Amino acid sequence: MKRKRYNIELAYYFVRKNLYIFVIILLSLFCLKLLIENSSDDKNVFDLFIALNGFLSISYFLIPIFLLILTSHFSQGKIQNYLMFRFKNKRDWYHTNVLYVAQLTLIFLVTVVAIILMQSLFVLNFENNWSDFARNYYVYHNTFLGNYRPLTYSIFTFLLLGLLLFLLGLIFSIITIWTNKPLVSLLIVMLLNIINIAVTIGKLETLSPFLFTNHLDLMNYMYMVESDQNKFPIGITIYWFVLIAIVYLFGYFFTNKVDFDVEKGEKKFAN
Repeated sequence: MKRKRYNIELAYYFVRKNLYIFVIILLSLFCLKLLIENSSDDKNVFDLFIALNGFLSISYFLIPIFLLILTSHFSQGKIQNYLMFRFKNKRDWYHTNVLYVAQLTLIFLVTVVAIILMQSLFVLNFENNWSDFARNYYVYHNTFLGNYRPLTYSIFTFLLLGLLLFLLGLIFSIITIWTNKPLVSLLIVMLLNIINIAVTIGKLETLSPFLFTNHLDLMNYMYMVESDQNKFPIGITIYWFVLIAIVYLFGYFFTNKVDFDVEKGEKKFAN
């Protein structure tokens, strides 16, 4: 039994290792595409960061790639059930999964930033000033541009992206606990992403204030809520913290209702 478990773990190790290499290649190619599209005299590296955090980049590329990584982690079948018995209780195991999702999110973001910085090192300007392109493009936000540097803006937008990915990771993990099928989790979370895309493209104003897009773009958010440009719009984070808290608490109480049969690798709901 132990030998069989070891062989399964070893197989998943090699699968994940090859997947991570594939993901790094995909990220490198995508960042290179963005670099080529944004290489001009009136732009700098911060314009590249802004482009990376755009609606199209996040919805059509970053989210699917991140979900692919999550699917790889949670597609360990019975091993996930075995791992649970290493902890004091099911909630301790749940917290470990939450921390792992947070670590994956951080590593993913750091990897993307590192790739961009390395590719842009001898191509774009790294001076911490708004580019001519940004000043012309955000002409209605001149007061904000004068008060805050692009580095601060970029760090905050990456924080928002991290909160989005962490939220999707939490939803993914809870659905996997419920169904024991990571592919089902992948499909459901992708469906949420598709709904967000459809609402954004369709400009459904009654729904758009509640979905992701309006809470990722700082400039658009300030315009939407008529924010004071002399103050940094940290209120945008309330949306993410509330959603994360709700999903986290749901998973916290839901996990305790699930029992695992370590021999059969099955789960059932406790009374």
